[in-house]
Amino acid sequence: MVVASTSGSSGGVSTTSVASQQEALAAARRRAEEAARRAEQARQAAERARQAAERAAQQAQQAQQKLTQANQALQKAKGPEKQPAQERVDAARRELDQATRQRTTANAQLQQAEETVARTSKVAETDMQSANVIAAGANKPAAFTANQIARSGLRANEVRDAFQGSGARQTDLARVLGMAPSTQTNDIAATLKADREYAKLYQDPKSSQTLRTLNIYNGQDLRAFGQRLADRAQGGDPSSTDSGMSSIQDRASLAKVIRTAGNTLEGDAAATVSNEHFARSVSSGQDPLDAANTTPEDMAVAVFREQVEGAVTKPVDEWNHADANAFTEALAEQVEAHQDDPATVEAMLTLAGPRLQRSAELLGEATQTGGLSESDVEGMSENFSRIGNAAPPEAAAQLAYALAKEIPDGYEQEQVDDGFGKFIDNGGDSKFRDLLAGALAHQGKEDAAEELLKKGAGSLLSDPGGFIEDRFEDVAGAVGDVAEFFTGLAEKAVEEVYSFVSEEVVGRLGDAVRNAAADALNLDSQIDQLQSPGDSFSATANVEGSLLGVQVGAGVEMRITKTEDGYSMELSGEGSAGLAAKLNLPGLADAELEGEVTASATMKFEFDSVDQVTEAAETVAGVAVGAAATVAGGPLAPIGAAMIASAGDEIGDITDAYTGTTLQIEARASIGADLGEKLGLPGASANASAANAIAIEIPREGPPTLVLNQSLEVEGSLDITGPVTLPGGGNLAPGNVEGSANIGLETRVPIDVDLEELISDPVGALEDAGQNAIDNATTTLSGGFEFSSGIGVEGGGVNLSQNEGIAVDLHATANTRDIASALSKALSGDLGGALGSLAEDVTISGSVRAFTQSDAGIGSAAERTDGDANNEVDGEAVSVPGLGSLEVTAAVSTRSSRELAEFEGTPADFLRDFSSIIDGVAFEEAAA
Repeated sequence: MVVASTSGSSGGVSTTSVASQQEALAAARRRAEEAARRAEQARQAAERARQAAERAAQQAQQAQQKLTQANQALQKAKGPEKQPAQERVDAARRELDQATRQRTTANAQLQQAEETVARTSKVAETDMQSANVIAAGANKPAAFTANQIARSGLRANEVRDAFQGSGARQTDLARVLGMAPSTQTNDIAATLKADREYAKLYQDPKSSQTLRTLNIYNGQDLRAFGQRLADRAQGGDPSSTDSGMSSIQDRASLAKVIRTAGNTLEGDAAATVSNEHFARSVSSGQDPLDAANTTPEDMAVAVFREQVEGAVTKPVDEWNHADANAFTEALAEQVEAHQDDPATVEAMLTLAGPRLQRSAELLGEATQTGGLSESDVEGMSENFSRIGNAAPPEAAAQLAYALAKEIPDGYEQEQVDDGFGKFIDNGGDSKFRDLLAGALAHQGKEDAAEELLKKGAGSLLSDPGGFIEDRFEDVAGAVGDVAEFFTGLAEKAVEEVYSFVSEEVVGRLGDAVRNAAADALNLDSQIDQLQSPGDSFSATANVEGSLLGVQVGAGVEMRITKTEDGYSMELSGEGSAGLAAKLNLPGLADAELEGEVTASATMKFEFDSVDQVTEAAETVAGVAVGAAATVAGGPLAPIGAAMIASAGDEIGDITDAYTGTTLQIEARASIGADLGEKLGLPGASANASAANAIAIEIPREGPPTLVLNQSLEVEGSLDITGPVTLPGGGNLAPGNVEGSANIGLETRVPIDVDLEELISDPVGALEDAGQNAIDNATTTLSGGFEFSSGIGVEGGGVNLSQNEGIAVDLHATANTRDIASALSKALSGDLGGALGSLAEDVTISGSVRAFTQSDAGIGSAAERTDGDANNEVDGEAVSVPGLGSLEVTAAVSTRSSRELAEFEGTPADFLRDFSSIIDGVAFEEAAA
């Protein structure tokens, strides 16, 4: 499970402004709907005018024919016949004159109707887009869909017709329509597409800001921007690249604008600029020329992610024949599209390894199972043929051999042989089918090979060895002796056969997948949102296969916080101990971090800049994914190892920022009780309700510290029994408010002993350290109170929005032996008594903050799971290219806070102002 949270300042929206937004949106919707109705009426009127013009034209044509016939009769007339013939000619000419006038009038009316259609549909489209902008500003769904706008808005053929006969009105019409006069439908269509792409971007406030920064104010500007990127991608002048991009902080929004600009282009330019990988790379500061000329491995990852993996979204082990057909078809299309780039194809096939393996299993099952969908089975046969025919020879041979492993020997193959034969009969190359037959023969499945070759103009196998050598010259040229190559494959595990890349390519592919794994979490965008000290973002993985874990089922939480001097990063969770070993952090190299007593580690880092912390976060994510892929085994194992190895330089940078690690020792009641007794904590063993946690803090340099944490927590209805004076002015109003509270004790004992001894036997290590260590122990007593949104504040100039809550935190530190009695009271739930028993020379520090919090899934809404001890959040699956069935559920939790006041004083000072909060929380019930 991935949970992400971000903190930063935010303001509320008043009821009045919300109502005004709703009224404005309703009015805009009505105006647009009326404009759309008028546009439809204009179209109907234009259709009637078109029909009238067609009838007038037909009548004029008939009158012309009648006149022609009358003239011909006049020429043949003799004597007394001439006068009647002349009269008929005169009558026909008058009829033609009248029909011509009617045709002229009808054409003029049609032209007017066509111009009216263009004008009214322009108004309709503008009004619908304006309604969408208002909806976006109110955080509402779009008022009108793209299809609705296209149906009611401008159409290329209608604009062409309006311009064609507009004459002197053409300039005015062009001004109204916002485009240059043209009668070329393709040019008009391109202009309309660009305008609509621009309008969709403009509806998004973030994209709108990015557009303004780039001086893009209409569709033509957007298209010109895309063309400049395309020109540079082809080696054009570097100065053509927009310098304004460097000033844009929202890289996700910039990438969106770049992709959309590509959508306004055609051909290769469109394919380049609209490519997700290109847009992400350019938005991150890469030169478009470099972004367009990525390595084959980068290209493979990008293509696989964008064009292939989404063909089937369910877990691989749940696939049926229809799923395999859909996936192999998507893969075949991309293998064919990139067959001139063997390295890309090989990398793509390796990324597809687990899915190809499952597809091969299903095709093998189809040789023995009747009643399956003929289209699915034949489709899979055709898709494998297309993939094998387009793949490099060695990769094709590997694929044929792996597929042959799944096909049993025998003459009955249901629809499978029919599928391969049908592909060949329809003009497909028999190369892969023949290669598959050779692989079957090599595996001793001559009957299956012969059956396969009966269909599709094949020949029987009389000499399997000779058949292989005769038929596979191109493969032999790539791999040497084909039979020997097949023998080498037989010595490998089936899964290993699906790793198609060479050893020297594995490292580059691992690096590409590592970067893609970080992209999947959108870490850079999340970190960019941290604006003020205290703002934080976190991502937690705890799923089968583990995105941020080093082993299946393990979880690692990454928390990044904006500080006064830069950024801090913490890594924690069940899988973090193994990740610490992978990062080779100072002081941990010789420690056994995955022993029986070690539950997890919290590693801490400090960074000076956003670029440093972003690079570190992406490296950690990629390294952890690589570790998970290594543990998963199969064809992804070497890629996983390469992901770790390829991060060498970045890992070095992370190590430089490392400050220390806290090891969480497995919570055992006996350990906590023994430590508490030896430290003189009377409440440690007596109170069963207190949660105990043992930890060892290891600094970058110097001896470790033994840490004992004890806590009580309360959730639900918290009573504020009286007004609570805030140090900064104002009072919290009395009342019953939902929230949570906790009492915490953290006792720290510096122990200069061997780390292995401290990890394996913390109680014994404390005994060895002696009384001096116990005398130097310190304990921090802390309290935290969090009241949900809606708490009242009176006076003092403190104004909270209706969405904000209040968090009050306090802490006091003293020598453990001096405050033992206070600690006992604290763990019994008497926080007020504990604070009251502290000496007056003890200083209590803390803060009061206002906060807002909301949860949403990455890609869709998600809500926090109530009562979940693991703090999990329901969300959507986020897949990482090349990791097969390794999936992660992800969600984003946004927490923004602002400081209202700080306080520092004696215990009496604190109790004077905050006793109403302490007395209103039922800690005693939790401790009972």
